[in-house]
Amino acid sequence: MIVLSAVLVALLFTPFIFFRDGKEKNRKKALLALLTEMAAADGGHLSVHELWNNAGIGMDAQNAFLVFARGEEAQRQTARIRLNQVKSCRVDVVSRTVERKSDAVKIIEVVALELQMKQARETSKRLVFYDSEVDGFAVSNELRLAELWQTRIREVLGSAPERVARTAVA
Repeated sequence: MIVLSAVLVALLFTPFIFFRDGKEKNRKKALLALLTEMAAADGGHLSVHELWNNAGIGMDAQNAFLVFARGEEAQRQTARIRLNQVKSCRVDVVSRTVERKSDAVKIIEVVALELQMKQARETSKRLVFYDSEVDGFAVSNELRLAELWQTRIREVLGSAPERVARTAVA
């Protein structure tokens, strides 16, 4: 009876698992297709890319440009950035410290790459890797990814790594 119950439960949940995985694969394929299309619009191809949550970033190192997309299709944020127009790149971490009775807890609210442009009239570009309001309360690999991409961009720019953390006390 127990074996039969386990088999029935497995049969009932299997389609849901495959549907979820299939939906995730389709979402990632669509995001990669978008990044590839954005790169092709500038006459290049992605030499390296990364996909996570509902975002993706890619770079054509040979032609020195970066593509970025984040969010659902209806309200997606995209950016195409020529790296020869970028002055500097840094990881920006916005966090707050919550005081508790016995200790303090640091909560990361935003992880982003901040690209400072060479032209003073151009505003800096902010590529958000993690936002607690959208992505939930747990940072997974976004900080590591932002630091990795900072390194990749700086290799193209020819500069050393830098990380800036802003903390607010709540």
